[in-house]
Amino acid sequence: QTLDASAEGKNTLKSLHANASYYPKQWLGVSGGYFASRNGGNPDTNGFIGEVDLNPWENTRVGLQYTGYSKFDGTGTNASGNNTLFAFLWMAF
Repeated sequence: QTLDASAEGKNTLKSLHANASYYPKQWLGVSGGYFASRNGGNPDTNGFIGEVDLNPWENTRVGLQYTGYSKFDGTGTNASGNNTLFAFLWMAF
């Protein structure tokens, strides 16, 4: 048996992303954004992302990114339990 969600019209993803970045110094930057998504018949998810970047050398970036959820899988109750903090190191060769 083949399952085909598109036959029911529930195989769509609607997504909105808005981001802004500001680099007051060549070695320091901040970014922020909002996201929202709706997947067919599934519940909504939305929240914000904040990021701080340090560029100590020309080809290196170190940063922290925080993702906070206002609504997760359609509910605001305990949505913050899905919040994440992500540390990263990025190098270009």
